[in-house]
Amino acid sequence: MRIPYEDDLPLVLIRVVGSSGEKEFKAHLDFAASKTLVPSNVADELNLPFEGFVPVATGGGTILMPLFKAKVIAFDKSFNIYIACFDLPKESPIQALLGRDILDNFEICFDGRKKEIIIEE
Repeated sequence: MRIPYEDDLPLVLIRVVGSSGEKEFKAHLDFAASKTLVPSNVADELNLPFEGFVPVATGGGTILMPLFKAKVIAFDKSFNIYIACFDLPKESPIQALLGRDILDNFEICFDGRKKEIIIEE
């Protein structure tokens, strides 16, 4: 599967599913992120079960991020995982991060010259 960059960013469409529905996001592929991350309001909107907190090291220090159980659909595959619900800065061009909890299931190559992502199982 080949996905072109969007606005010079490696973004892919993901769906987060909970008991109250689902939401779509353009997520940035982030191999430094161990968990997939979506905005904090998603947990309430989709009625996701709270599973506790996880410490996360960021450029600004270590913070505790709330974890929620959700089904995430990415690359035409479904994953039942624990996601982080946390707001990225308003200045950020992205709203969601696709982390290694999903990315590690694929062979992924960034072709910077062609501005595309190549994904294989």
